[in-house]
Amino acid sequence: MIGGIIISDIYKEVLNNVNIVDVMNYYGINVSKGNAICPFHADHSPSMKVDDKKNLFHCFPCGAGGNVLTFVKKYETEINHNPISSNDALIKIAEICNLKIDLSKLKKNQMNYQYTTTTRKYNKEEQSLIEVNNYMAKLFNYNLTAVRDTPLKYLKDRGLTDEIIKEMNIGFAPKGQIIRISENNDSNAKIKPHQLTDLGLIQLGDNGYYETFVDRIMFPICDEKGNVITFAGRTIKDEEPKYLHTKETPIFHKKELLYNYHDAKKYSYNDELYIVEGYMDVISAKQLGFNNVVALMGTAITEEHINLLKKNNSTLVLALDNDFKNDKENIGRKKMIEQIPNLLKQGFKVDVLDISKLGNYKDFGDIGNDNIPKQEIVKARMSAFEFMMDYYYFTDKELSVLNIHDIFEKAKKDEFITSTLDESLYKEYLLKKTDFTKEELDEIIYPKNISTKVNPISNFQSIVMDDRIKNELAEFLDKRNDKVLSGYYELKKEQINNEALRLFHLESTKYLSKNAMKLNTALLIYDVLNNDNEYSNYETLHRFKYEDLFDKTYIKNINGSARVNLTFEQKQQVIKQYEKGLSDKDKLALEEVEELYIINDTKDLDGILVYDNDIMKLFKENIQDRLFLNPDNMDFFKYGCLFLNINKEFISNEFKGKTGNYKTILFFNNLDGKMKLEKEQLIKENGLEQNNLKKEIHKEQDVNKDYVFSINQTLLNPSFETNTHYFVRIPNTGAKDYFYIPKNECNWSGEIIFTKLKSGNKYKVYNKHGNFKYEKSAEELKYYWEDKTSKKNNVFESENSKEEKKEEIPADETIKEVQPFIPQKEPVCKVFKSRIFKETDNGYYVKTNDKNILLFIMKKICKWNQDNSYLIVHPKKNFLTGTGISKYKFDGEEKTYEKRLAFNEITEYLSVFYPASYKKGDKETIKVPKTNCEYCSNFIKIPINIDNIIGYISINLIKCKDDKENIILELSKNEQLSFYTKEGSYIGNYGIEEIRKGLSKKESKVIQFCKNDKVDFNKLIKSFRDVTYKSGLDRLEFKTATIEPDYECFETVVHVKLNDVYLYKPEGRNIAPYRNELVQNGMFKTSDQVVAFLTTFFQDKELTEVKDKYLEKEVA
Repeated sequence: MIGGIIISDIYKEVLNNVNIVDVMNYYGINVSKGNAICPFHADHSPSMKVDDKKNLFHCFPCGAGGNVLTFVKKYETEINHNPISSNDALIKIAEICNLKIDLSKLKKNQMNYQYTTTTRKYNKEEQSLIEVNNYMAKLFNYNLTAVRDTPLKYLKDRGLTDEIIKEMNIGFAPKGQIIRISENNDSNAKIKPHQLTDLGLIQLGDNGYYETFVDRIMFPICDEKGNVITFAGRTIKDEEPKYLHTKETPIFHKKELLYNYHDAKKYSYNDELYIVEGYMDVISAKQLGFNNVVALMGTAITEEHINLLKKNNSTLVLALDNDFKNDKENIGRKKMIEQIPNLLKQGFKVDVLDISKLGNYKDFGDIGNDNIPKQEIVKARMSAFEFMMDYYYFTDKELSVLNIHDIFEKAKKDEFITSTLDESLYKEYLLKKTDFTKEELDEIIYPKNISTKVNPISNFQSIVMDDRIKNELAEFLDKRNDKVLSGYYELKKEQINNEALRLFHLESTKYLSKNAMKLNTALLIYDVLNNDNEYSNYETLHRFKYEDLFDKTYIKNINGSARVNLTFEQKQQVIKQYEKGLSDKDKLALEEVEELYIINDTKDLDGILVYDNDIMKLFKENIQDRLFLNPDNMDFFKYGCLFLNINKEFISNEFKGKTGNYKTILFFNNLDGKMKLEKEQLIKENGLEQNNLKKEIHKEQDVNKDYVFSINQTLLNPSFETNTHYFVRIPNTGAKDYFYIPKNECNWSGEIIFTKLKSGNKYKVYNKHGNFKYEKSAEELKYYWEDKTSKKNNVFESENSKEEKKEEIPADETIKEVQPFIPQKEPVCKVFKSRIFKETDNGYYVKTNDKNILLFIMKKICKWNQDNSYLIVHPKKNFLTGTGISKYKFDGEEKTYEKRLAFNEITEYLSVFYPASYKKGDKETIKVPKTNCEYCSNFIKIPINIDNIIGYISINLIKCKDDKENIILELSKNEQLSFYTKEGSYIGNYGIEEIRKGLSKKESKVIQFCKNDKVDFNKLIKSFRDVTYKSGLDRLEFKTATIEPDYECFETVVHVKLNDVYLYKPEGRNIAPYRNELVQNGMFKTSDQVVAFLTTFFQDKELTEVKDKYLEKEVA
């Protein structure tokens, strides 16, 4: 944190001003009705719930959930393989949503994040050493790729490509170069001699300073954040050592580092990570398609490595060298055998890539030489358990009965087999490797104890012994005073006694004392019940503290309630959630627990916690949030929290338990549908109908039926009606969504249309201007309708069926008459219920988009719509009394009257809807030549130049008229159209005046680059002028600069930058007293390379020169 700024200021400001749906849309995730396809697992039907009001998301199948910050971090890390900090995620969110927030402090803090690792935080002096290493890495890479042929040929002969050399930043250190840099004593030099000494690049010997690396291939070694910490040098000659490292330095500690971890972590997070021995193994593996590979650099796996790997949450795949010592001992295999037990104890899942199974190969380098496909390589993978059995426990041993038993005992002694899971793995291994059956293996692994002298026992003695054992069992359980255990014994007495006798005769010495005079009854009963699943279930249920709750288990919402008769398995689910989902502190706080509610939707709480006050609303919201974010956790509510300072005598008994104390109710979290309820389990309660609840639980049964519904004429928009289709507003969308229905599928009844949505069909949804938005299925659309005419006779039925159904209607069931359609004659405003801040006797205070302004609307100009979801406001037009709408200032607490609003001032705060008969004035028309237009389905693409950007606007055919050579656009004055680049990237919405100017404006200067054009980029590079071009989202800049390539010699050059990345950046660097050297810091070393790249990159694209005014606008 930056002094708490992130939490208290920037964090809140960002999260309060974004919408999680907008962020998900940026990542290509479509959210429909609060549901979306989860990107974090193989999701085929929308299972991720999204709450755009609280900016929360949760996926029940995979458990992913949190707020918008959590989503961005998780998506970038797991999907884009780009692990980012919370700091970076906040910046990303602000950029996605174009927030006008000062992020300078956050961006400054990015540097702190870059220099903070798992084990340390670098100080300023150490950061300067890292900068020197970064520079040296670039210099070494330049030496290899632009200067030295011999080392480059050496690498290519070993199969390394130019791409992998660039990606891994491999370089070359020629003799004398580092010494020359160290001899520069200029106080202004960026690299100080002592820094090279501190980094171990030069060392002091008997004859003065000498270089650590001479004519060696250089591998930069980075920490987990990608900072270059040190180097490893490999000889290209026949000399020892083959690999050479620097000494340990203030920033380099070998035990803390894994080569290539900074890159591999992107691909291995929550997945798998391959561990190899050396640098060339990593590089060869990457060329074979393994991006998730790190190297140990000659050390064993240290405690620091384990801490680093735990953060990545990966399965570890050991792939050490398949090399031999003296042609006998496999060294790499021995290392893995030593490491595996410790890794398993640390909680890692471990596999092994057994390279020997692929053939006579030593490592990934050898495998790469033969280009073995990746899918063949992974076939050599095996579990660490199987590897240990093959190469340690059973190596050079037969799978005999004696060996199987002895090795089982040895593995237990070594603590390699420590659980029943390990025992199962051992048996599975033997079942694969031998012909023994499972029963035979049990006999071998757990042999019966047979005494050396078998004394015959008469039948009479056996009966007496069996009776004594039974009596001792009964006496033992009676003394235990354990109601659950005694109850189960009475229920299953014969079964328990028989199992006890079987175990005793199987292994009698285990249960008898040394002198065989005393029976260990406790051990015997423990062994009997330990393998009894029935007892486990019985104990779980009957040891539950609130067993009586199962007689008072309900499902309830605002529509009704019913008692639920839970099955045994469902009771087990409740107990499991109680045990794991409530903390010990929560359990201690429970008192008078008398009711259990199954929560299928967070809105169920509105029907359960019906006491209406502000405190209850706060508690309800908190419980809803906890249930939503923690689908495996139970929750509860104590009524005592409502009445902290009130005498209990004055409180209704409905809030109290049997003893008179405030009662507590439990909530079973069933938001993910883990508990499947059947209609037969619902028992009618309080005279309320079960059918509503049954329909709610089993509504998915009707998914495949066509949905017949009615549409009132008020929902039709005649402006976009065609000869074949009606344009219909979708209710409950705030008049934002519309769709087309075929006229031939509609039947009129008075002012009502009856039609249907066809199951399985997709319907296109448009905005109110007729622009396409997205598609929805019939199943998604049907829930927007609450069919008010469902009880009315269906117009699709035959006359005979109507007559039959008349007799079925109960006598007390009345059918409401459909209100006739009365067209509006005056303009109206619509105010949704969510906008109402407060209701008074005379009117409503209404929220506006400005949080500091409220409107007061008089009740006499308002009326509610049919389903009470919004107010219909009829503003007056009286210059004396005004419109009936007043404006108030609001500071969060106090309201201050400001003025009455005139009719023309209302549109600033409310949308005004005009009836079709109302004269609004002529529409604006614009002529566009047909030759410039492109037809695309129901839309026309029209090219346009706005702000010197060449793009197009897309407009519905309904708004256009055909006039021979022209297309005539008909637009209202306040209408806006979406503007896109030529590549289809959305830029923004523009009004009619900007559209008119853009269409009449001549195209700005455009340079066209096509495959056959002979464009000389050298002219642009050598023009020595500052110029900027744009092509869609790409930005190309040419900037002049003055450099000093030689001592006391100055030269003007051009730097070339594409999307803020330097392609060509020559600079003069001081490398010794009175000596400069030309250094190329861009991606390319020569201008010819830049020309070749730009010609290819902008092939078939247009470049538009950006004028000074546009640059000023961008900066602003």
